[in-house]
Amino acid sequence: MKLITTLFAGALLVGATAVMAGEMKMQGHDMKNMADPDSTTVRLRDEGTQKTCPVTGEAVDKSIYSDYQGKRIYFCCASCKTAFAKKPDMYLTKISDTGEKPALLALVPQKTCPVMGGAVDKNSYYDYNGMRIYVCCAGCIDPIKKDPEKYLKKLKEMGEKPERVK
Repeated sequence: MKLITTLFAGALLVGATAVMAGEMKMQGHDMKNMADPDSTTVRLRDEGTQKTCPVTGEAVDKSIYSDYQGKRIYFCCASCKTAFAKKPDMYLTKISDTGEKPALLALVPQKTCPVMGGAVDKNSYYDYNGMRIYVCCAGCIDPIKKDPEKYLKKLKEMGEKPERVK
């Protein structure tokens, strides 16, 4: 009986660990595309005009959405949200083609390297026109020096803003 109890407890632990790992993986994926990983602190800059689901064309349910590249995209159901995650740029084009616009998120302080997409190292940066563009490593500074406007635009599309330098 003691062996069965131990095996059962072990199975529960393994199952719980797998579920937690899956959730962490999912959160990591979502966080990569979100303007702010803590969605409770995300604010909308504007409400946008999106009323139809980019996947089905049906009316949206404002409680079902994804935050992607500084935009909040609404869907009619959870399965459409899943479809969007696989081909987000295609569905953003569909929204644009309808003349509707997704809601824009308020920009959050930069935390992502605009060159490689990794977490920034606050010791590696390039200052441009009063703005500090952080990068993940010293190797990412040269591409930014060559075309800082390109990377500032990329940060904005990701929903992030560079730090102001005094």
